[in-house]
Amino acid sequence: MGSRLIFVENGTQYPVQLLVTPQMTLNETAYAQYGLPYVGAQQLWNMFFDYASYTSVMVWMALFGYPHIKVTLAKFMERRRSRGKKSVYEQYTDPLNVMMRSYDEVPLWWYIALFLVSFVIIITILACGFLYIPIWTYFIALLTGVVVVTVSSSVPSQSSKLIAD
Repeated sequence: MGSRLIFVENGTQYPVQLLVTPQMTLNETAYAQYGLPYVGAQQLWNMFFDYASYTSVMVWMALFGYPHIKVTLAKFMERRRSRGKKSVYEQYTDPLNVMMRSYDEVPLWWYIALFLVSFVIIITILACGFLYIPIWTYFIALLTGVVVVTVSSSVPSQSSKLIAD
């Protein structure tokens, strides 16, 4: 089947909304009645390649991305040594950076402030119990996101190819 829906064993659509009680817990009676959910082969195939893309981007960066990472880190260290005298736009000669030279850079504290606001909001939501996950899982998700986003954004910037291509 070429559907993204979830099905019961007989092929009818799975009543997912009946599995959750008003208290947001699993309705075990409905689960026992309807059984395991089933998905089509195309959906499984899509899920496989979605996860495989994360693994492949990590392997690609490990095998082929090191020279680019090394150059980027060297430019970053050079910029830190200049103590803000040299703009990031002056380090690169591509057309976008050349155009951006006439504008001031966004201060680092803006990024830090945005991160801290979102961090405090999420920790508060978790600490108040509005989400069903423990606080430590947020830190794992944050670390995973940093790794995946950093590596995933490096591939298209170096190869001019999107991961989905």
